[in-house]
Amino acid sequence: MLVPSLSRPATPRASQAAGPYWLDGAELFRRLETDGDKGLEPEEAAARLARFGPNELEMAEPIHVLGMLLRQFTDLMVLILLAAAGIALLSWWVGGARGFPADTVVIGAIVILNAVLGFVQEYRAEKTVHELKRTASVRARVIRGGHQAMVDRVLLVPGDVIVMGEGDRVPADAILLGAERLQVDESLLTGESRLVSKHAGRSPEGTPVDSRPGQVFAGTTVAAGTGRAVVIATGSNTELGGIATSVASTRAEGTPLGRRLARLGSQIGWGVLILSSMMGGTILLVEQRMDPTALVRILMFSVALAVAAVPEGLPAVLTVSLSSGTRRLARKNAVVRRLAAAETLGSVTVIVTDKTGTLTHNEMTISALFYDGRHRSVSGQGYEAAGSIHGDPKVEGTLEPLLAAGVLAGTGSLDRLGPRRQAVGDPVDAALLVLAEKAGVDWQLWREQSHRIADGPFSSERARASSLRVRNGARILFVKGSLEVISSRADSVLLGGRTVRLDNQQLDALREAESRYAGQGLRTLALAFRPEAPEAAEVETLEERLTLLGLVGMGDPPRAEAAPALEKCRRAGIRVLMLTGDHPRTALSVARQIGLSHSAGALTGPEVERLTDQDLARAVVSHNVFARMSPQAKLRLVTALVDAGEVVAMTGDGVNDAPALKKVHVGVAMGSGTAVAVEASDLVLLDDNFTTIVTAVAGGRQVFTNVQKFIAFLFSGNLGVVLAMFAGALLAGLLDMSEGGQVLLPLTAAQILWMNLVTDGAPAVAFSLGRSRPETMDRPPRAPDDPILSANLWRYVVLTGVTVAGMFLLVLDAYYERGLVTCTCDSSAYARTAGFYLLVTARLWNSLNFRHLPGTIFSGDFFRDFAVPAACLLSWTLTLAVLLAPPMGELFGLVPLRSETLLLLTGAAAFVVLPAELYKRFARAQYHLQPPRSPRAPR
Repeated sequence: MLVPSLSRPATPRASQAAGPYWLDGAELFRRLETDGDKGLEPEEAAARLARFGPNELEMAEPIHVLGMLLRQFTDLMVLILLAAAGIALLSWWVGGARGFPADTVVIGAIVILNAVLGFVQEYRAEKTVHELKRTASVRARVIRGGHQAMVDRVLLVPGDVIVMGEGDRVPADAILLGAERLQVDESLLTGESRLVSKHAGRSPEGTPVDSRPGQVFAGTTVAAGTGRAVVIATGSNTELGGIATSVASTRAEGTPLGRRLARLGSQIGWGVLILSSMMGGTILLVEQRMDPTALVRILMFSVALAVAAVPEGLPAVLTVSLSSGTRRLARKNAVVRRLAAAETLGSVTVIVTDKTGTLTHNEMTISALFYDGRHRSVSGQGYEAAGSIHGDPKVEGTLEPLLAAGVLAGTGSLDRLGPRRQAVGDPVDAALLVLAEKAGVDWQLWREQSHRIADGPFSSERARASSLRVRNGARILFVKGSLEVISSRADSVLLGGRTVRLDNQQLDALREAESRYAGQGLRTLALAFRPEAPEAAEVETLEERLTLLGLVGMGDPPRAEAAPALEKCRRAGIRVLMLTGDHPRTALSVARQIGLSHSAGALTGPEVERLTDQDLARAVVSHNVFARMSPQAKLRLVTALVDAGEVVAMTGDGVNDAPALKKVHVGVAMGSGTAVAVEASDLVLLDDNFTTIVTAVAGGRQVFTNVQKFIAFLFSGNLGVVLAMFAGALLAGLLDMSEGGQVLLPLTAAQILWMNLVTDGAPAVAFSLGRSRPETMDRPPRAPDDPILSANLWRYVVLTGVTVAGMFLLVLDAYYERGLVTCTCDSSAYARTAGFYLLVTARLWNSLNFRHLPGTIFSGDFFRDFAVPAACLLSWTLTLAVLLAPPMGELFGLVPLRSETLLLLTGAAAFVVLPAELYKRFARAQYHLQPPRSPRAPR
């Protein structure tokens, strides 16, 4: 029977660790009970499918749409509004169900709209693991009963023998039985862009995943060659399945804005309940009666107060603000997938970035040559042929065979996709082809004029690659590889076009050149050939008695804009950590070139995994450069940062990055990355450029500034109405402002909703469209626990709210027929309509105060952004339309106002500007819209 380690386990990762990749062929077949030539019999395959299940990822709990929708109605503020709608409906019914229940319908519509907005955002955010399933969806060639057939990969089982060719997606984890020049792209799992050569052979038990040449993994791609393998793990038991499990179990971090709004909403909710209770008691004292009708009246006052306190337009305006920010970022190559991330970017304190392709070009470039005992520099960057070899030497002597070895020893090529050239196959081969072009060589013609007989593919064990060619009628073996390996198989060196014996002096010169290039962070490649190679059955037997031609030094050059972007981060108080799968020496070289502090050296992935939690917490503070990072090490590192209270943004492009991308506050995927990384991310960089992240952070900071402004504006208006409602009940008792012995309701719920949504809504949306200022990145990030509104801003809100409430009460008193001021009035409805209009115009004047915070409205940039004044004009026009159109006025309980009343109240409402301007002047020295915290010392 099958060994227990291949049965479906309770924990998939335990099965992977126990996979029999270390067994030789005979023992492997015995354990799997399969035949390496004929494969499984169809009947046995069907039985195993029933036992192990389909070869697909075990998905997370399905998204319950109904439950997600119902969750939108559990927020305290929403529950208050629902209760208000119910009470308003009860009051309408008790009052004889006369007319139209406007309050109930309007409140209900607002609750439903907010629920729909929240539902849509949450639904779009829950698809990561499902994308993993689509990633693995392929068909496979399988041998069963001695016959090859194409089957859906979900039907594969342990023991199946599969056949793979160039371009195929590996359908399951499998052990190679045979391979011909097989190279696999494992970047989806490992994050490293280099191709991995594969061959049949076992690896010692405990060998890391990225160091098993005899095993292929589900989800990776065959880049070249062919292979035959036996399946050892399927579905969630594969390495890809383990990552899917990790993504599903990784808790996504909440956004700072979400936490602030939740805290603010809770405070508002409890405040409403307390004020409603106090108001009910006040009305009881004033009316001194307690019967069902009085109870309904008290409840209606509470409804109006609740509606006044809750900023109903906040969710919609917040969505508009975040959407506006995302559109601006999209025009700068940063696509925000989750709206809340647009603001969270502004809170980022640490950016964890990949090196390759983000800080660098991801284009291997040869910048140095050593041949004929001399060093030569090579100009130009990337895969374009612009540039030259220093001194522009002729392609003769040693240089000609050196370039030929670079062109003919590999199989990679270059292709133009859009405006840029890209490597096809091995990036090292592409760099060698560009070097030949810079010397004026037509490499395609050289390849066409030489007949390839056989190749010796690169592998980590061989550390070299070779190609046997017939060129100009001669059999020549061209070889490339590490200097250590090539020099051990060479007995001569070409100097000035002449072959001389390879002695210690020549070897020391080559090693000195290699050390020099390594110190510059360059990867060194030795090139050699064997002219007049004899006949041989295997290419490997010819890889001796070689003639060394020289060395090339290559690297992935940093982007020119990376260093200035890092300087912006330093000024903004943001730390930058560089993570890479490359060698520590390469990582430190790039850090030096871009100005990233690296005094503590580079910490490697294995070292990260060995550290205790306490030591890791200290290491993430002292180190900025991390090399040889595995997916597990990345996840552990970002978890330590999050646990330390940092707001973290991280870049990633492979499946292996998905768990860490989901863990951090802002996951940043490359536009060229895998679909899984994109689905796990919050932000996608279309140009894969670190500078775009910095631009997005600046945009996120401006989004928060806009959010601060419109929340402060909304709250000042709401506070004014709450105070007016509360004080209005007291004033009604003192001045006998009653109807039928009942306290006059200053404003109805429908009138308050009009102000909260229409009067305040348009200016608030205009606030949300504010553009970033240059000084945005010259202040440190906000602390994650900082409130949305600072103490200074709250004082400003209270001041304007009290001013608006006082003005409302004066108008209500002046126009009421039994008020303190003697005047000719039509009715209590006229007084309430006058008070309503005063509140509307005062709140519109007040928007100009908040537009220019912390500056004065008389500053020189009054006409810099005309969106807010235009929005105020729109809101004022709509309010006039309601007042002057009898059907609309009747719906909202309003009556037409005389023209002189409108003019007087419009001018009087401007008084709200005066105390606000006086406060600004008083508090100018210490007032800041976003109070900065002490920035950390740059590291």
